[in-house]
Amino acid sequence: MCKKSIRDKKNQGSNHLAMICLLSILLIFLITASFVAIKMGFGVIPDEGAHFMLIAEFDKTLGIPNETEATIKRGVFIEGNPFLYYWLIARIRNILFLLIPSLTDSIGFYAVKLISVFLSVGTLISTWFLAKEIIDNEWLQLLPVFLLANLQMFFILSTGINYDNLVTLLCTLAILFIIRIAKQKPFWENTFLLAIFLGLAALSKKTALPLVLILVIIWCGLLIKLKPGPIHLIGRRIVLFILAVLVVSLNLFMYGRNLIVYKKIIPGCYQLATESQCSESNFIAREREQGLEEKLSFSQATEQGYPSFIEYYFEHWSKAMIERNVGIFGHKVYSNPMTPTVTFFLIVLIILCFTQIRKPALLFWILLGIACAYTIILYYFNYDLQLSFGFKGFGVQGRYIFPVISAFLIILVYGIHHIRPKLFKYITVIATVVVSILAGPLQILQYYNSFFYSWF
Repeated sequence: MCKKSIRDKKNQGSNHLAMICLLSILLIFLITASFVAIKMGFGVIPDEGAHFMLIAEFDKTLGIPNETEATIKRGVFIEGNPFLYYWLIARIRNILFLLIPSLTDSIGFYAVKLISVFLSVGTLISTWFLAKEIIDNEWLQLLPVFLLANLQMFFILSTGINYDNLVTLLCTLAILFIIRIAKQKPFWENTFLLAIFLGLAALSKKTALPLVLILVIIWCGLLIKLKPGPIHLIGRRIVLFILAVLVVSLNLFMYGRNLIVYKKIIPGCYQLATESQCSESNFIAREREQGLEEKLSFSQATEQGYPSFIEYYFEHWSKAMIERNVGIFGHKVYSNPMTPTVTFFLIVLIILCFTQIRKPALLFWILLGIACAYTIILYYFNYDLQLSFGFKGFGVQGRYIFPVISAFLIILVYGIHHIRPKLFKYITVIATVVVSILAGPLQILQYYNSFFYSWF
């Protein structure tokens, strides 16, 4: 009895220490990202100007604003497109200016950047909760959070105005609730939460739609397997049910209307604006100047010497995704000098981990399935885009993998957890932490005078 009491106290102390470490990671990220957000110049991250332009349009009305010549020329549309991020940010700005009438436009601008930082802090917290469902070691549960916080593209994206931070948070939460369903936690309550967050993600950015398809298929499989009882709408379940129905209905209305009216999930420029207006659009101009006269088929691409579907993945796409996450890829580009080291370390780590895992749990396969299925769909659309532009690399963005980035990191750490002997596992953890720090945002300080000074 005495030994058990001592062991419990040790576990309790370890839990408290792990929680302190988690809070330290979050606090350091919050402080450093907020500082960079305030100091960094406008337009460093991808499409920041376009995002702020749309927020400014939503500022003017509580409803849905009309298209303007400026937004059309920029190639961004409101009609038929998910716009939840812009509407929410505009409402927050309205409330701020209402509460503090003396607030300047400059302060309002920086407030939006700081909201991005807090959204990313939310993603880090959600990643920790997801890790807790998969990894049974309280210290290794912190490692995916630490790795994500030190991923340069995630860090720098967190400091700017964009909808990716909101979508990444919502998608991470959606994955968390499908995993909780798989762990046989309250089925219907977690189903409602899944529908809410997944639906909100789809109302924020169209790139969440592949994840919607994947998680709905998994949910149907779990429904058949688990055979939950009838829905008992009591207590907070009533509120969750109403919210879930509302969010799903909004999705069905927007995307269903698009399919009926425009015959497409998302309408194109020529369906929303005149030909003369579209001719001024940045995206149409890019297609006209950089695109091929006729889109290639898969077979035509290989016949003309372009890489095949498989070749392009190994020769370019996978490398670009690593480079554009370990480094920074936006309107300004930073090639991380440690990218080759990180790539080699990652390959060795993946091989090591997958040879060490014995009888992985069902949750591991579900998480791996989600991450891989999303990546395959993303890669297919990226390759398809290259067929229109002659493989010039348009649309290959590291941040596009962010909806499932937490899943990938947790899978990696799950593998590290199974490395034996223990001494080798501890060495691997230490090496992973060291590489993550050296290749992370610390480089902004390290290379400030020689490179980053022009960004601030």
